[in-house]
Amino acid sequence: MNRLFLISAVFASSVTAFAATNEPVTCRRTAVQVALAPQTPANYTVSGELCATPMERTAGATVQLLIPGATYNYEYWDFGKIDGNEYSYARQVAGQGFPTFAIDPLGSGSSSRPPSDQLTIQAAAFVAHQIVRPPTQLATPGQMSWALVKS
Repeated sequence: MNRLFLISAVFASSVTAFAATNEPVTCRRTAVQVALAPQTPANYTVSGELCATPMERTAGATVQLLIPGATYNYEYWDFGKIDGNEYSYARQVAGQGFPTFAIDPLGSGSSSRPPSDQLTIQAAAFVAHQIVRPPTQLATPGQMSWALVKS
């Protein structure tokens, strides 16, 4: 079964509390073990927030991988309240049928903090690639569990 992740960098619109099916959108923190380069141990943890309805937490679901820029963390995708309205891109999209996984890139938020000279653009790309690869393609079985979207 192929799993598709979309990397998104778009702006949020108003939050909807329920999906089109009237199922509640819930968000939970989770983590993925990753390596910084091929043929190296997965000694680092990328933390993030998965937002989805119970119906969307199934194998094969399309999940948008939300990567904030610079030194921001997963909260970049939740804009807070403005004039009494709560704005969250992650929750809005999940409410429209696409689960989201907003991450804390390595070195920020709750994710691991490797030495700064190891946080290269190549390492960031390799880490993102590990998060989106189906487990059957991982070099180390069990490195990532699809429980991220199944549970």
